[in-house]
Amino acid sequence: MKLHNYQTDAVTFIKARFQGSHPGAAVFADPGLGKTLISLESINVLDPLTPENRRCQRNSKNPLTSKHLVIAPLRPLLSTWETESRKWGFNYAFHNLRTPKGLEALRNDEPGVYLINPESLKKLANEKFRGFGVCVVDESTKFKNWSSQRSKVLRKLRKKLGFFILLSGTPAPNSNTDLFSQCFFLDEGKTFGTSLMRFRYRWCRQGGFQGRQWIFDDRQAEKFQELLAPMAIRLDCETYLDMPELLVNDIWVDLPPRARRQYDDMEQRLFAELDNDESLTASNASAVYAKCRQMANGAVYNDDGEVTQVHTAKAEALADLKEELAGKPLLTAFQFKHDKGAIAGDGFIDGSVTPREVNSTIEAWNAGQLGILGLQSASSHGLNIQKGGCSDIAWYGLTNAFEDYAQTNFRIYRQGNDAKQVRIHRILARNTVDEQVLDTLQSKDTSQRGILEAIKRYRERKS
Repeated sequence: MKLHNYQTDAVTFIKARFQGSHPGAAVFADPGLGKTLISLESINVLDPLTPENRRCQRNSKNPLTSKHLVIAPLRPLLSTWETESRKWGFNYAFHNLRTPKGLEALRNDEPGVYLINPESLKKLANEKFRGFGVCVVDESTKFKNWSSQRSKVLRKLRKKLGFFILLSGTPAPNSNTDLFSQCFFLDEGKTFGTSLMRFRYRWCRQGGFQGRQWIFDDRQAEKFQELLAPMAIRLDCETYLDMPELLVNDIWVDLPPRARRQYDDMEQRLFAELDNDESLTASNASAVYAKCRQMANGAVYNDDGEVTQVHTAKAEALADLKEELAGKPLLTAFQFKHDKGAIAGDGFIDGSVTPREVNSTIEAWNAGQLGILGLQSASSHGLNIQKGGCSDIAWYGLTNAFEDYAQTNFRIYRQGNDAKQVRIHRILARNTVDEQVLDTLQSKDTSQRGILEAIKRYRERKS
């Protein structure tokens, strides 16, 4: 195994942070730059140095002498970490803390790499165990919300999890405020404090509806980045990789007359709700906004949860794209379950698919056995699906979450894909909230304020 120079630099940075008695280090790296490999090598380098190492006896079958923890979203947790370890020649023992066998290994203080997803951390908090040497948090934005239950549990466990390594390609998907909670695990609040309210008073300003929202003060961005810099190393594809050319192709469709009338009625309801509340947090406004997005795609859930077909304009555009590609593989991103019928994929990955099914689907896709793979963008994190010969991504319906948008595109636009050119095809319904979602993504402001501002701009263009 030979690391690239930038990967060696990242491992060296992590080791220096550890030896400098800092609580953690962050690797903010684009997908495809080998965050998993960097972490596995860092565990290998730091293992002899950790205090936990001295508490564990050497196991001849396991090169590690202490315990280390990986916290990651469920799909990459089960499909990536152990596979990548074997691929790169690390003979680590892996223990899944979601299973009785993994918990038993923890209670017996067995060395190795322990795996857990954020949603299962509460189970770990209820266990009695010796500390871990290194804790790797894959997709650290899962803990960007200081007040979320998972973040509270992780803070409660902090003292027993050793040295933190945070991994993310999009650490601040909405604004720099997303970094407050993550930075706590890197220096235990030394730089940005331990109080969310104090952080807001120092770095944010109040705005939005009735001044209730805290918005990062961009005038302080340079100072903020200056304080953040010692804690993190940034690796981007454009600097370190010979990336394929990236093209974006927007495919605009027009709603047929009947669908146009139905959609316009729903959109007027949305505007009326926003005039009344100016917030998407209200259940009525949120529900109507979701219906507008669904109708732009071609179908909508009624109050009973049943699907009503509205139009087939996007489905026809996707069919035309498939015909134009003449059998070439196509990754198709979607948001709503009812979109799956229009996509007509050979395989799907979304929240309803089991980890075992995900693994078999990925294997078939990478082997070139699937022509169309449907992927719900929220389920895209950490998937290695770049080896299926695919160079085209179709967005059947865009997401408001820039993090999910970037992560989905990076499944194909990344190292390991031999394509000379990657094309992103965005299928958009003209004069619908699709225009607002596109505006939101292009501004990269996917906070509620950013979405509302984009809706306002869209509404003004229509008036």
